[in-house]
Amino acid sequence: TKGLLDGIIHLYPKGSLSLRPRESIISEVANMTIVCLAKGGLPLATVLDFFLMRNQEYDHAKACLVLVSIATRCVSRDKDVVENAMGSGYEYSNKSPPEELLWALRSLLHIGVARDYLAQVILLLNVAMPDELRCRKDEKLTTVPSMHFCKAIVSTILTSSQGAAPLVLRLVDEGSQRGYWYSLLHSVTLEFSLICVADSYPFLRQPEVRDWAMECLNDGVRQGQYLKTVNLSEALPTNWLQHLFEACLSNGGCDYGRLLASEIDEFELDSDDEGVNKYLSEIHMTMKALTAISKSNGLDFELMIPTLLILKQRDSLWNNGSFISTQRMLDTVCHLASRPETISSAFNGAIVMQQCAATTNVSAGANLVGGRNGLVLNCCDVLIQEAGIDMEVAELYILSRDLSDAIVFKRKEKLKGQDTENFSITEGHKKTLWLLSEHLLSIRTFGEFDPSHHRGKVDPVFAAQSCLRTWLLLSISENSTAWLVNWLSNQLGVTKEKKSQRRLSCAALTRALSWPTSDKSEELLSETMGMESAFLIQLAKSCQGLIESVPTHLGETIISHADSTIGKQ
Repeated sequence: TKGLLDGIIHLYPKGSLSLRPRESIISEVANMTIVCLAKGGLPLATVLDFFLMRNQEYDHAKACLVLVSIATRCVSRDKDVVENAMGSGYEYSNKSPPEELLWALRSLLHIGVARDYLAQVILLLNVAMPDELRCRKDEKLTTVPSMHFCKAIVSTILTSSQGAAPLVLRLVDEGSQRGYWYSLLHSVTLEFSLICVADSYPFLRQPEVRDWAMECLNDGVRQGQYLKTVNLSEALPTNWLQHLFEACLSNGGCDYGRLLASEIDEFELDSDDEGVNKYLSEIHMTMKALTAISKSNGLDFELMIPTLLILKQRDSLWNNGSFISTQRMLDTVCHLASRPETISSAFNGAIVMQQCAATTNVSAGANLVGGRNGLVLNCCDVLIQEAGIDMEVAELYILSRDLSDAIVFKRKEKLKGQDTENFSITEGHKKTLWLLSEHLLSIRTFGEFDPSHHRGKVDPVFAAQSCLRTWLLLSISENSTAWLVNWLSNQLGVTKEKKSQRRLSCAALTRALSWPTSDKSEELLSETMGMESAFLIQLAKSCQGLIESVPTHLGETIISHADSTIGKQ
């Protein structure tokens, strides 16, 4: 190759009669080898990398100066300069692959990693190619380097080492004296923030970039003009938001590919109960797909939740229509954020809750709160969306027995004249059944009847009462209660001839349906809903012997009476 031997120099300077130390000679030969291989350009890049990884004798500081000079010429927009640095026979064009043009940069980074010299290498690059690192116009040129090429340069640096990202962010722009990230244009920060390295997004793990992203998202939630934009030139493009959400999932090690697919296998969604099983299976699938693996640092809820809030405001579709809605993903992420085992000590729930309130997304806020209050909010959200009542009335209806009859009466009056014979399942019904499944049908231990020691848990009796009251107000149809009884029977395994094996769930349901809520009330929820006695009898048989099937005040009386009887004997 032309110029290959230009790097050879005399080992003994002219006029020198003294012998040089052997180590000095070996080091000089190694340095000359690097120069010769570097002058060979792209054809000898593989050989050069092999030599740099195996040889320990060369002077890494001198080698870095040689390679940073060649790397700078390779990224030049001057055709002759580039072709000279790439080696003889190379023809440069605007379509030349970045992978070829960045061979010297990769070799330079190999030295930085192998000799623990990466910080100095990145500082050299900041001096040698500051504009390419920031995708901006050179003062001496009128053209701007392409975003694709600049991303390739930064991506190559990030790929070299896990510690490269913080080193890049420590750089200071010589002109503005601003830190690296804040020396970039907004459009560049959007692109660079989502640079992917081996299914990971290293910049998003850095506090500086993360703080910038949270500030952008908070502004997007707060300012109305961002909530409806779909123009890529706007501050928060929809495709960037979607990519950001996927990046957070990827950093958490989530297997989310099937979640964002436009369709799913038919047999998994086949349902004969008006889509309820499909609805529940989608929730379980979403929960599984959005759960971070244990080896990751968990999910970044402070980025994910406002991202989904804005996307929900825009009614954005995923991949031309994911079978899982944005609201479903948002509810699931908020639910995960409320669980103590999935959140970190740094999670600022107050700010995220403010963002939910700013976008009036009650469902997201309810799942974020979790526990008893979260259940009440979820029930209220169903009633607001489908029963047409406001938050204050809905909350009073769920929590207060005194107003229930009046509200149900007003609801019936409002629907007078409508079809009350044919019952059909709505999204509100499905959500209510999910809440029953989550807080009532899933209980397995006696301790769950006392949720005070378990954060995020709900008393199953209170959960049953709240969900059943919600169902009552939603379903004025005469057949709605019969449909619910049939569904509960199937879930609990209750038949006329067979008792349920899920005694705790039956006990909680019996207590909610067949007993007044307090010693001052005489109204039974089962009577209000018009439930058949046969179902109530089977429930009572299934939980026979469990004190949890009766109210607390009555249970204490029964136990006291039993103790006194035993004492007399």
